[in-house]
Amino acid sequence: MTDDIERLRVELDDRAYEILVGPRLIESAGREIQPLLRRRQVVIVSDETVARHCLPQLRDSLSKAGITHHTVLLPPGEETKDLNHYGRLTDEILSFGIERGTMLMALGGGVVGDVTGFAAATLLRGIDFAQIPTTLLAQVDSSVGGKTGINTRIGKNLIGAFYQPRLVLADTDTLATLPYRELLAGYAEVAKYGLIRDAGFFSWLEAEGRAVCDLAPAPLRRAVMTSCAISPRRDGPANAALGDRIGGPTRGSVDRAYEQRQEGPRWPDHTHPAAAHRRGVRDEGCAARRTARFSRWGWVAAPFSGHPRPGRA
Repeated sequence: MTDDIERLRVELDDRAYEILVGPRLIESAGREIQPLLRRRQVVIVSDETVARHCLPQLRDSLSKAGITHHTVLLPPGEETKDLNHYGRLTDEILSFGIERGTMLMALGGGVVGDVTGFAAATLLRGIDFAQIPTTLLAQVDSSVGGKTGINTRIGKNLIGAFYQPRLVLADTDTLATLPYRELLAGYAEVAKYGLIRDAGFFSWLEAEGRAVCDLAPAPLRRAVMTSCAISPRRDGPANAALGDRIGGPTRGSVDRAYEQRQEGPRWPDHTHPAAAHRRGVRDEGCAARRTARFSRWGWVAAPFSGHPRPGRA
């Protein structure tokens, strides 16, 4: 393992796992996953967009490690997280003759990770899976902490499970293919961790945030590693809900602002004062610091109308 790759172990008793952050991790995926396999069979789940950039390298890595692999490609987009696509995905995975020792590998953003994780939690009453997140948002949020699920007509993520991966490979090289809008959505999540959990981290982001979004290797690696160290702390329904009440509106405002062709993303005008204050983040200058930090990116404050409805985050 080279010096530009860092490891973080998430201690969760018998569901403990490692997160690796750094470049070229897809190329070494076979070597990293091999000790965790109970059967030398992997099913890769990806979407058609990510597959064009990353799938050949992952297949080569698994082949070099002597691991039999199959691939299922999903359509890109949030619409894939529904019962119909979940049913088709599980049928196709079962057609490969999987057993309890087979592992699924989610190669993609949050949608691919969520639906693959839920498939792993439910197929054969639970099989192993690994996450290879390819967006900044997925690397710092949805790939860690064990949240999996799919959407229904009633709302988002209303069918799901808390189910931990066996390994997370956050290959920072994959971020170079992202539109800048998607990088900013991920950075909003990183900044949220600083606001509600770690005052020192938020201060560091005030100085290094631009370098993070410019994908400078060392600052990017630190931002992802620090966020990953914080995110699993809110594993489980109660703590996940706290993060979602803040993170969901934040990321949603970023996306909606672009969709509505406004000048820049909108940062919700709230910080959950009680949570932030307990962690030493909220002080009299917090709102001013937050506004200054995000206005540099062209983000504008937006009124926060209340917590999202259950299942909306």
